[in-house]
Amino acid sequence: RSLPIDFTSDMAVRAKGSVEGTGTRIFAPSDVDLNVTNSGTTVTRSDGATFPTDLQGAQLIVDGSERYDILSVNSVADTLTVDNSSGGTALSDGTIISGEWQIELGNDVFLGTDSGDFYLSGRTQFAYTKRDGLIVQRSDASLTDPAQTTLTTLALTVDNVGLHVKDVTSPDGLIVSGELAVAKVEAGTPSTPETYTAFHMGNVSVSGELASGAVNLTGQVALNALDVNKAPTGTTRLDWSKAFDFDSNPVTEDIVDPGADLPTPRALPIDFTSDMALRVKGSIEGTGGTTSDKIFLEAGDVTLSGSAQFAYTKREEVVVNDGTTNISAATLSTMALTVDNVNLKVTGVTASGGLSVSGELALAKVVDNSTGSPVTYTAFHMGNVSVTGAISDNTFEGSATISLNALDVNKASSGPRLDWSKAFDFDSDPATKDIVDPGADLPTPRSLPIDFTSDMAVRAKGSVEGKGTKNGLTNVFLDTGSVQITGSAQFA
Repeated sequence: RSLPIDFTSDMAVRAKGSVEGTGTRIFAPSDVDLNVTNSGTTVTRSDGATFPTDLQGAQLIVDGSERYDILSVNSVADTLTVDNSSGGTALSDGTIISGEWQIELGNDVFLGTDSGDFYLSGRTQFAYTKRDGLIVQRSDASLTDPAQTTLTTLALTVDNVGLHVKDVTSPDGLIVSGELAVAKVEAGTPSTPETYTAFHMGNVSVSGELASGAVNLTGQVALNALDVNKAPTGTTRLDWSKAFDFDSNPVTEDIVDPGADLPTPRALPIDFTSDMALRVKGSIEGTGGTTSDKIFLEAGDVTLSGSAQFAYTKREEVVVNDGTTNISAATLSTMALTVDNVNLKVTGVTASGGLSVSGELALAKVVDNSTGSPVTYTAFHMGNVSVTGAISDNTFEGSATISLNALDVNKASSGPRLDWSKAFDFDSDPATKDIVDPGADLPTPRSLPIDFTSDMAVRAKGSVEGKGTKNGLTNVFLDTGSVQITGSAQFA
């Protein structure tokens, strides 16, 4: 039999097999107080958010030592009933639990971070590789000390495992079946360790919900892909696309692919850039506004209602510079949508009833939090669409009935609009600016570029039918003062 020994010097351990988790599963939101009422037996969160629902037999742990048995959780999961005397110090009415608290949910974790930001629970097949003595190029131009740096990768084939990602998944987490990849770089020193974690979903089926606000959507989210890039607080995330050079060939960087270690290799590359924090794909059914509104997205002056398939990407610490607007660390969120009869409203552009849209839409939002009041730059682009409805009468200078088949909008909450055609340099090549294209993140990529200049406020295509009167004329749709145009026309 062929039993070659062809290990590289950085390969320390490689293992394949199965694992059944026995580690403790923890729920521990940060910066959230607990309010105690009802004679010390009822506990709610100060932020009004929910608890996990699977709390049978769980304990609420306060300050690392006081343990209170959780008796039940109410139907909407925002209130716990606890045995207030089961801990060392009895809880009393009006107590506020601040600082350190957590809930132990179970003992089935097989993989997680020390911080509790990320963990997987249940049972899985795995392929594990540990490399050490690596030089890792970080995006802040510094190098890790190879003597203190370890890269571990895991490729997993899972069946109904639990996935929990802090601030991304709901308290109950997600149930996942399929192929997953995890990579972790541990750097720094023993006294000041630094852990960088990347998580990638391959071909999966997923059930469960995201945390409220994780993707700036309001509604019931069904997920079919999730990528996460994490770094220690206050530290720049790793640029996994160019951090490694395994073959000592500086001309090309090497990509970490845990799937290559599976018995039947599968492509599960981890090639995230340092500004990529979160990438999600799935579907959304809106629940915002009134019951009939069903709003799922509000971004600046743009509102979408109904349901849609989406691909969402959040980038942080993005440099934005179009020659006028200069932001050193902005948040850039992009979303590509495939929709069927959703309602679109744009303040000052669409009529009060909005538009009914089917097809492909793209949305990008830049938020500058460096000012006292955050400034938001929003761009909306229609791809291949069909549209019914009307835009505001004020769009034309005379009264008119307007039907639309394309609409692009560029807005700023204050100050000048952004020049999206030259605001970004994602690849650190100053010779060419990069264009934001949310459509590139769709399962089948489509071209939906947002390349608006700052002087472009609204661009519309459609037809217009005059209904105004001027100087004895009827059916006027355009009035410039000295010139009136009547009848109907196609316009751009």
